[in-house]
Amino acid sequence: MSEPLLSFQNAWVFYDDFCVLEKVDWNVCRGEVHALMGSNGSGQSTLLKSCLGLVSLSAGKVRLFSHAPDHPNVLAKVSYLPERFDPPAGVRARDLLNTLTRNALHKNMAHDFLHRLEQNANVPN
Repeated sequence: MSEPLLSFQNAWVFYDDFCVLEKVDWNVCRGEVHALMGSNGSGQSTLLKSCLGLVSLSAGKVRLFSHAPDHPNVLAKVSYLPERFDPPAGVRARDLLNTLTRNALHKNMAHDFLHRLEQNANVPN
């Protein structure tokens, strides 16, 4: 059997004294399809955020592509689009993308996209 693409080993997440994830052991291998189901607030988003390094595990281990979530090999392959996002008022798109984009290739793609938007915005109707 091949190495899992995503692996949780005895993963726990607490928000203050509240346990959100408890004893999660889960592997996802190439070609498999999984569904996360549960009522609102039961930890699905926390689980996904923890595999991206956006939420720290309180205990246990998570690996994505055999690496820790903050490893450059992971950051080059994964992006995250939140369900809701309210950036601070007055922040320019370019500044926001510079802050949120960690991967150099993605940063270049974002700057190219913004450049094309600026060119189109300057074209008279």
